[in-house]
Amino acid sequence: GFLKTDPVNGLYADFEEFRVITGKDAICKRIGKYDVCPEGTYKIALCLTLIQQDTFLREMTADYHFYRQDQSGNWSHKPGLTAVTDLDSSGKPISDVNKCNRGSYVVFYDYYAITPWGGHYETL
Repeated sequence: GFLKTDPVNGLYADFEEFRVITGKDAICKRIGKYDVCPEGTYKIALCLTLIQQDTFLREMTADYHFYRQDQSGNWSHKPGLTAVTDLDSSGKPISDVNKCNRGSYVVFYDYYAITPWGGHYETL
């Protein structure tokens, strides 16, 4: 995918790969919780879970999970191979990503306005 990690920069987006895959320029702009997204983008929230890779070296890596803000203002996500849902890990509607039960994705990272991939995520 176009999201990459490295020890120096952490999580970053490879926009050249995005251009190759989608044929268009990407917008991925960090925004505030209550900011309005630029036209043609939608808001996502990025959350992480830390995974210990090597007990001896104490190396950690992160797995990431995205939530998308829907037109209603609530949030939805696609857990693994299951269908898109607007419910958190406790089965409750997601009105605030910071306060919902995200399961193992306990680290809230930030909000972003992003360019849609088109067809990869159904609208709720």
